Amino acid sequence: MRSLTCTTRYKLSRQAAGFTLIELLIASSILALTTLTSWRGVDMVLRTQTRIVTSERITENVEKTFEQLDIDTNNIATLQNKRIDSLNLYTTGFALVRKKSSNQDIKISYQVISYIFNDAELWRVTSPILSTEEEIIEALKDLSTYSVSGKNIINNNNPKKINQARMMQGVSDIDINIFFQKGWQPRQDYNFLIAQEKLENRITKSEGIRFRIIMEGGEEFKKTVVLKS
Repeated sequence: MRSLTCTTRYKLSRQAAGFTLIELLIASSILALTTLTSWRGVDMVLRTQTRIVTSERITENVEKTFEQLDIDTNNIATLQNKRIDSLNLYTTGFALVRKKSSNQDIKISYQVISYIFNDAELWRVTSPILSTEEEIIEALKDLSTYSVSGKNIINNNNPKKINQARMMQGVSDIDINIFFQKGWQPRQDYNFLIAQEKLENRITKSEGIRFRIIMEGGEEFKKTVVLKS
């Protein structure tokens, strides 16, 4: 049998010795780079999925809120008593008098609904069912206090049976305009015009409400409601 050449013996000794330190370092670097790239890709996909889910949840809550606003504003009561404003705008929200039953055979009842913006949350606060104008005036007074102060009105002592439900979270601001006297009026101008109308002993009906909800992430949602005459 012929003896192994020097070259063959060198190759065999290299195979027996395994990988060099430099080769291991290069392989480790490639593995680490591949792992890092893969993780960044997975992390980006997870972040995108989270944003999509969050956006879908926000959109769903906005749709439910606007749907409820539609129901409430389209049932605003028309009252002859000049002491009662069916629509009241405040710094932190608004309140309206809603007609609860329209059947001619049934005595019409009312409910005061207030939407309150406080601590990045939008709440819907409701009075019990009301039957007299004095009850409506009292309920408007109660709910306007909480609309301005942003208090949590549900506690162990709630004799007036006022209810509240959180509609949205993560709200940055809410803007409300009223279509009044042939133009869109911001809330401060609307309140001034209403007071002026009362002084001149004439009342012009509001024709529409425009809501704009601004989320903390910068998203904006708008809704215009035409008020029924």
